[in-house]
Amino acid sequence: MEEFVVDVAPSSPRETVTATISDLQYKPQQFFEGSDIVWMLVSSGLVWLMVPAMCLFYSGASPRLSTLKQFRLPLITAALVGFQWYLWGYTLAFTPAVPPSGALPDVSWYGWEKSGLALKGPLVHPVGTTDGPQIPEMVFELYQGMFASFTAALVSGGTIRDNPNDRFPSSDVPVGRFLLFINLWSLIVYIPVARWTWHWAGWSNQLGVLDFAGGTAVHITSGTACLAFYLFHARHTRSRGTDIPHNAAMEPYDYDGYELEEPEAPLPAYQSRITSSQHSSQPQPGNNSSPSAGPTGAVSSSVPTAAETSYTVRENNESPHNVNNVVLGTGLLWIGWLGFNGGSVLGGNMRAVSSCVSTHVAACAGGSTSLLFYWFWNKLARRRDRKNRTETTIETTKETKKAKPRASRGPSVMEFCDGVVVGLVAITPGAGFVPVWSSAVFGMVAAVAVFFLKKVTGKRLADRPLYVFAIHTGGGTVGMVLTGIFASHDVVALDGYSKLLFPERTPGVRVGYQILDVLAGFSYTLCATMVILYGLKFVRLIIRRKWSAGFKVLQKPGRWKLEAMPQTGWRRERERSPTAPNDSTTV
Repeated sequence: MEEFVVDVAPSSPRETVTATISDLQYKPQQFFEGSDIVWMLVSSGLVWLMVPAMCLFYSGASPRLSTLKQFRLPLITAALVGFQWYLWGYTLAFTPAVPPSGALPDVSWYGWEKSGLALKGPLVHPVGTTDGPQIPEMVFELYQGMFASFTAALVSGGTIRDNPNDRFPSSDVPVGRFLLFINLWSLIVYIPVARWTWHWAGWSNQLGVLDFAGGTAVHITSGTACLAFYLFHARHTRSRGTDIPHNAAMEPYDYDGYELEEPEAPLPAYQSRITSSQHSSQPQPGNNSSPSAGPTGAVSSSVPTAAETSYTVRENNESPHNVNNVVLGTGLLWIGWLGFNGGSVLGGNMRAVSSCVSTHVAACAGGSTSLLFYWFWNKLARRRDRKNRTETTIETTKETKKAKPRASRGPSVMEFCDGVVVGLVAITPGAGFVPVWSSAVFGMVAAVAVFFLKKVTGKRLADRPLYVFAIHTGGGTVGMVLTGIFASHDVVALDGYSKLLFPERTPGVRVGYQILDVLAGFSYTLCATMVILYGLKFVRLIIRRKWSAGFKVLQKPGRWKLEAMPQTGWRRERERSPTAPNDSTTV
């Protein structure tokens, strides 16, 4: 019988084992748990899955004229920032990886180890808490690089729009200039905030602020960056004499489901087709042939169907381009968020299980609450309209019209998808700190809070239809506050070795520190982003000798532009007219 000599990893954990870099590099199985490495690799893949999910979500929720750019830009942005992370991003954010023995050094905003540049060092340093199993630094670098890429992809969705009426503040941002901006933003904004949140030399980490997977570092920073874009371009556009309170073209199709004023209805489908047929059948000069006609010279039209005569369809360039893509993107985000929060434990253990379950419950609660609350809110508005409906008139410039009641709307799948994302955003800072039963509170409270916040930001900041600022900054703020209230030592200790920092603090004191971190992240991101935008504007002044926004570009005459075709339309049911054309009607 053949015999083999193999090295077997110890069956029981060994504590305070001394190892050299050579030992860690050539015998890693003796010092690292293989299950932890596998879970972190799977979690990294799940986080990267969220980037194409954002492509689907953003492109589906965007208007038709923006959907192609939104489908491609998040992935391009994530790849560019991922390359930057490989070159110097990780070094500036998380080196040195191993904390020194004894007291921690002073707070730092950037790292300084040259071995992390372009990942040229051994990168097998043990990363994680010193009281339990750790993972190789290379695995940690991969996982955190996914976070940096995903955060940049979030910013891309809130800053790019195309509108033929030029009513959006950042109407047409060239992709090249945006990629330059996002590289500077990742270097100046994301890396310092990520360091103060998760690195042992960060001031927020040393104060005991609880941010498990990026309530401030990911969501508040990305949403606030979009807010800075809105303010910067709105100020520039107002200085040119153009008023941009919000996108008025969205009014008849408000996300509340209300039709505020009856717009001019288009021709029915059969009448529109007949009109186009008549236009195309006009004789051309020099052509004696006549269009096909009957004995009396009438042009026959195709027979309209019952469906064509029972409703009218109205195209609207501001409506979501593809709701199915939004639903698919939400489902993929839901899956990827399990790795986003579950992997932040840095190991496969019961705390990771608790984080995944809390993430799922918060998403379910957020989506259900948003769906039902939206339906209930519309019911109340409809009842109020019926009560107040009198001979109220609306004075217009040309005529006086009677006020029409708002359209009744049932549950909305768009609101459901927004609610799911809000629940996921809210539970992000607390998934590894709070008990599972409280995660439903995160989803419900955040869904209601963001519902009202969207009403404000959609009108004042042109934040719709993606609502990046409302969903991510609003949801992240709610999650940070609730984390301070529900944080539990029993949940933190599920991995077998972690401890809740400053256990003597009361929930009120913790909430104070959480709010401090939120305000610091919001203020720093807003100011730093504005500095970047005005810096780019100043550079453009030097190069072009013209003081402009630095991002605004006009479409050149004669230039071809790729646009998506309409896929959906607004349909209003109406009673069939008794005089509707029958099968034998000719015009």
